[in-house]
This record gives sequence, structure tokens and C-alpha cells, in this order.
Amino acid sequence: MNRPTTLKALIGRTILLVSLPFGLVHIEASGQCANNNTLLPGGTISPNCPGQTTVPCITGGQYALINVTTGNNYTFSTCGATFDTQITLYNNAGGGSLGFNDDSGVCGLFSAQSYLAWTATFTGQLRVLVDQYNCANNNLCASLIITCATAPAPVTNNECGGAIPLFVADGCFMQTYSNVGATRSTPTPNPTCGGPFTNANFRDVWFSFTAPSNGVVIIESVPGTLQDGVMQLVAGTCASFTNVECDDDDGVGYMPRIDRRCLTLTPNAPYMIRFWGLSGTTGTFGLCVRSFSTFPTPQEDCSGAFTVCNDQALNNSTNYTGCSVDLTSTNRGCLMGNERQGTWYFFSPSSSGTIGLNIVPTGNVDYDFAVWGPYGSISCPPPGPPVRCSWAYPPNITGYPASVAFQTGMRTSSVDPSEADGPAGAVDGFTSALTVVAGQNYILYIDNFDVSGQAFTLDWQLSGGASLDCTVLPIEVLDLAAHPMGQSIAVEWTTTSAGSNATFVVERSHAPYDFVPIGSLPGNSDTGVGHELRFMDHQPLRGFNYYRIKQLGGDGSYFYSSVVSASITPTRQLTLAPNPATDHLELAMTPTSEPVHFQLHDATGRILNAWTEPTINGPVHIPIASLYPGVYTVFAYKGSNQPLGYGIFVRK
Repeated sequence: MNRPTTLKALIGRTILLVSLPFGLVHIEASGQCANNNTLLPGGTISPNCPGQTTVPCITGGQYALINVTTGNNYTFSTCGATFDTQITLYNNAGGGSLGFNDDSGVCGLFSAQSYLAWTATFTGQLRVLVDQYNCANNNLCASLIITCATAPAPVTNNECGGAIPLFVADGCFMQTYSNVGATRSTPTPNPTCGGPFTNANFRDVWFSFTAPSNGVVIIESVPGTLQDGVMQLVAGTCASFTNVECDDDDGVGYMPRIDRRCLTLTPNAPYMIRFWGLSGTTGTFGLCVRSFSTFPTPQEDCSGAFTVCNDQALNNSTNYTGCSVDLTSTNRGCLMGNERQGTWYFFSPSSSGTIGLNIVPTGNVDYDFAVWGPYGSISCPPPGPPVRCSWAYPPNITGYPASVAFQTGMRTSSVDPSEADGPAGAVDGFTSALTVVAGQNYILYIDNFDVSGQAFTLDWQLSGGASLDCTVLPIEVLDLAAHPMGQSIAVEWTTTSAGSNATFVVERSHAPYDFVPIGSLPGNSDTGVGHELRFMDHQPLRGFNYYRIKQLGGDGSYFYSSVVSASITPTRQLTLAPNPATDHLELAMTPTSEPVHFQLHDATGRILNAWTEPTINGPVHIPIASLYPGVYTVFAYKGSNQPLGYGIFVRK
């Protein structure tokens, strides 16, 4: 019997609602493992403090004996273990459990490994028990990583002027900090999330960093004794700063994480981080700023797809959806959730035959896929619906909950070209195989519906003489960036060999969709040598401008690059009152007889409203009752594009 609303679609909506606050929480059982393990050979361990110590091999059912000191902060991790671990802490002198963890989000979304933070309440010996779930023994090695930080000194970064500089580098240089003893700092405006901002609830500390030359960073935090943190990213200096982005629970557990891979920061500009514990909580936490010295078009975008050169097995995982919207109702086929942590691939048969594939997740994770084609030449995003597509829901597949119900792909024994999520017993996760002709081109998308970050393995099933080869045109646009130059915006990119007939069309939009061409540049000659290209947009839109490059090949093929943004941002901050507000705002403006243009943007930079006041005789009344709760920005301009100022407000 058909369901009026598919179960998987309902689940998709539920995950979108709950995955942010709960998706990365480390889940702890209500009990702990008994203090009956055997001592790890080698004697008592005195960990480096401050520093990190690694026990290279501890098996399920053993305990490490650790010398600890009152007030020091310790973390114990089995992240990377090959079995489902549990960690339990006991005082070697006796007594009950001091701490326990089963599955921790610090090790990865839905990880089966353990991470536990603990502040020593005594000086002596601590037993760190490692067990296999559920409190079982085994003969498998796991690395036990111990970190130690001495009791935090009184905070010196309670005020903006004492901000601690953070090291920005490829990779995460995680360091331990504390807000113990912090009070509410004096700078305004208040952050845009994690309130209320009273003396008792807001004990913030400050950090500073300089954005890298490409503006691409991820700001990550992990819990210590502070388990629920919040951070506000601000641009500028203590004398004058602007709130950029605020986050509460996008990181590990209830910790914050700010990802600026797509909506990049201003290159080489100063930024600060304001960090505090929700509801006035204090403790230790880890913080780092991860940069990317090179950031090519990600494989999470169609234009960054990996070209499959032969029938080797593929392994991949991802933790976001990329920077471009590639799937919509016009081309997604059965993938009703659009893009959910997926990666893209191009493949082309070098000889005719039949192609199948088998996607096996590492763990019981719901993966889906779609294949588009055949095409004479590739274009991104796919121009129409897929020719093969599976959206099957594992609980509706025979064999569930065994791992076989989570496999998907194409095979010759299946006959349906596309599968919906159910009903039970009517789907098996597999579509029919593809009959292919040499020289045809295809696009493949593999999608993690559960948004779990877990990996998969893909094995090709080639028969009837089919083989794969690297015949797909590669994407040539590299390191696309946009940045203001006076009242213009420079769009810059690097190319590899583009072919003598290639053309690069620059497209612009007021949002990350609905692009229109604004100019073009010829491609370089087919020399295989990289070239740097720049296009000047001398009449940018007010507020945010989004850009992408459409690469045209001489054979009619085309590709889209990733999307970047830049803005001619006014430097003067305007006054909005009341702030926060529920139904209307008053914007203070200097009277003028000239027309003033206004734009209202949401937190992603989209223009929600634009209007012109012929003259200004006093405060400008702005109705906001129809807006959803959130953070918004009002920009004011005079003439064709002269910025007057901007104001940020919160709609309650």
C-alpha cells in the first residue's frame, strides 16, 4: 500500500530538524563497566603535562594505571580504534566510577569510539579501563591517547584587548583554554546567539587571528570540562568590530563550529572569536583555526568531481554538501533529499558492455546514489533527471538490520532503473545495470542520507567487455576568488591547460543561484601551463555579489566552477532600534534630499527586500514582522553604488 508521505521523506525532515543539536553528541550509557579489568603490562604511566602521551596498544579488558595531579585536566581517547570501545575511570585506591564514555562525537559523527575529559580531584593513581562494548574483553589493540593540561591560570583574555592570538595553519592545532573566572566583557554589540547576555549567564573570553590569503577557514572546538560552548566570530578590532557568524551546537557534542569554506572571510583581515559557556557555565575547552593553503573546487560539488580512470575500488566520505547547489527538483530524480553529504564522480567507458557497481558503507549507514547520462560531453550540474537512481530505505529491505540491507548500487539481476524508499519488501537497494557504449560520459553522485560522515567503498562490476578510461574533460578552473578593489570587485582564478578554443564566462548573482553572465575572457592556449586570469566587475551589485565561472569548450561542452562571494561593504555602522525587535525597526539616518537605496539581507547574504526612499527627513521605519527569527543586515547606499552604512539586527 502506498504511503501518502514517504517514510524516508519524513525521516529526512526529522533529521534536518534534530541533527544540528544532537547529531554529534557523545552518547553515554547510564552505567559503566565494572572495575575488574587486568593491568596493562609496563607499569604506571606518568603522562606529559602539559602535553600528550600515547599508549600504543591496550586491549579490551585491560586498564592503564596513570599518575594524576589534583587540578590538572586530562582527556582519554580511543578515537581510531578498530572496535567499539568504552572508557571507565576509577581511583586506584578504591571507590565508584569517576567517569564513563561509550560513543563520543569527538571521534566522529556516530562514532563507536570513546573520548572522556576529566579534571583530577586527587593526587595519586587513576585506573583507565578500556572495554569492548558491552564491557567485554578482546585481543584487539587500540591506541589510548592521553592529554594533560595543568590547572588553568587566571584568564587574561576576559576583555577584547587581551585576546589570545590563535595559530592559523593547515590542519587543526588544537590547544586547551579556559573561561574559569571570566566575567561578562564590556564590548558591544552583544553576540547574535547563545544569550541571554546577563552578568551571570555570559562569561566570555576573547581570541584573535588573521584570515589566510584565500579566506578559507574552519573554527573548531572540542569539550573539556566545559561541555556546552558558544562562539561569535567578529570582524575588525576591539575599537570597531562587526558580528559575522555565531554558533552554538554545530561542533562536537554541544560545542560550536564555524565553517567558512564556502562563504569565505576577507583575505588577510583581522578577526576575533568571543567564546563562552551556555547559561554561564565555565571550564576548559579546545579551540583551533584550520586553514586550507589550497582549496580547489570540492568533490562535494559536481564541478569538482573525481574522474574515474579505471575499475579500481573507490573509498570516500565527506562532512558537508559543498559550495554549489547542484540538485534541484528538475534533476534530482529519486533523491528527494537533494544533496546530503555526497561526492561526485565522472566516468566514461573505453569499450562497450555492461556496468554495475556495489556501494558498501562502513557501518550501517543509509547511502543513496544517482547516475546521469549518457552525454557526448559533461556539463555541471546535470541538466536533467538521472537514468539510474536509488532512494531505498534500509528498514524496507529484506534482511534488515543486517549490513546487507545497507548496500546499494546497480546489478544485472535487478530490473528497475529507479527505486523509491519503499514499501517494505518491494525494494532491494539496487537498480538495473547500465548498458554502455564506448566514449559516452556519465555523472555519478553518492549521497549519505544519514549525514553521518561515515565512509563507503565502491566496487565496479564490469561485464560484456566494458572498461573505464580517463576520457572526461577535466575541470580547469582552480582557486577561484573574489575580493573588493575600491568600488569594484576583482574575480580571479587560475587555470591549467584549457584548450585553445576555451572561453571563461563570468556569471554573477545576488544569491548563490539565478546567475547571469556579465563578461568573458578567452582561455589560454593548450600548453599545459597554468595561467592566472582576472575579471574586474566595475559595477557590482549592492551588498553581496556571488560569482561563478562557466568554462566553455570548443566542442560545446561546459562546466561550472564553485561559487565565491564578495561585497562592497560600507564601513560605517548604522543605529537600529529597538534591537532585538519583533515587528518593526527605526533606522537612524542623516536627513538628505537625495534618494537613498536600502537592502535587507539574511545571514547567508540573500537579498530579501530592496527599496528606495526619495528623501530622508528622519528615522527610516522598517517593518520586520514577516521575517523569521534570526540575524539580518540592512545596507544603505546613495547614488549608483556609494555605500552609506549598514546595521545588524536580531529578529526575535
